Amino acid sequence: MTGRAIHLDPVDVLFFRDARPFGAGSESHASIVFPPLPSVTAGALRTAAMVRHGADFARRDGLTAKAAEVWGRPGQAEFKARICGPFLSRNGSALFPMPADLEGGKESESAGPAGWRWAPARKARFECGLPSGLRPLARVSCAGLPVGQYLDRQEMARYLLNREPEIALKGESLYDVEIRSGIALDRSRRTALQGHLYGMSVVRMRPHCGLVLSVDGDEDAPLPESGVLRLGGEARMARYTAAPGAPWPQGAMQGDRFKWVVVTPALFGDNARSSWLPAGTDGDLIYRSDTVQARLVAARIPRMIPAGGFDVADNRHKELRLAVPAGAVFFFERIAGDPVKAFHGRSVSDFAANQGFGIALVGGWDYV
Repeated sequence: MTGRAIHLDPVDVLFFRDARPFGAGSESHASIVFPPLPSVTAGALRTAAMVRHGADFARRDGLTAKAAEVWGRPGQAEFKARICGPFLSRNGSALFPMPADLEGGKESESAGPAGWRWAPARKARFECGLPSGLRPLARVSCAGLPVGQYLDRQEMARYLLNREPEIALKGESLYDVEIRSGIALDRSRRTALQGHLYGMSVVRMRPHCGLVLSVDGDEDAPLPESGVLRLGGEARMARYTAAPGAPWPQGAMQGDRFKWVVVTPALFGDNARSSWLPAGTDGDLIYRSDTVQARLVAARIPRMIPAGGFDVADNRHKELRLAVPAGAVFFFERIAGDPVKAFHGRSVSDFAANQGFGIALVGGWDYV
């Protein structure tokens, strides 16, 4: 990662609600999104930095000109600092979501784990109804592919070199999900309201596990080296400490073939609608950035997720968009430029890039 790494160590459990409506007496259970959306951790860091530099949230003022440029003002979406993450971490090292083109099988005591790798087929054997120009994905058996949801830096580096990872971590080895129950209160009488029971899922991190992200471009108004901030719902708290950022796993290509694996959710599309395609892709599936041109060959994208949130400064819900989930993989063939230099460890999101959405790692691939 570039910039400073910011390690978040929860004081207690954490609560990150999904986008579904919730309230005692209506929907009876609040589900969670974990790891949280980049907008959640970006908002927490920005708030902590604004407080450090004297923000008056009631008047939306009080920041110096430099601090306002770096972190924005309360209720303002634009800011200069670049935030990358969040990622789960163990022993201070970032973990990455399992790429969607790897599919671990079930563990067997006799044969061991087995799984599959997905890659574009060189020739389609039948009409599959894909948009013109996209190739179908073929599945190849990979005996010994580990079962798990997260890869460490070393295993992700193997994957980017188009090799199967050997070790994967399961979510339950990093955190536990607990169910909490409660009942709404009549605030005037301080009594329980009949029929207003509710439940909520919260996350408790295992020892030596937490969240990590990086911050760059805040030199003119830096976040303090350590402190405490509010993180997520229910006013939960976390300690944060800054440390030098660790390097990304090395990016790679295979000939002119490269793929993005987005390791944080990505927001693609335009102001009118969300999309699974980056906005720089034309009708011929040619993707163009400032320095790279490439043809999109195929993609493996799990179900898109809602990305919204609540704007505390304006006391309103944020606009809801659909995000391509972390782990989605896009297969390209290069036409011009250096994709590793242009994209590796950078955001490819069309929206909220400096909040940490759409961080891509670049790897190689081959046809089946």
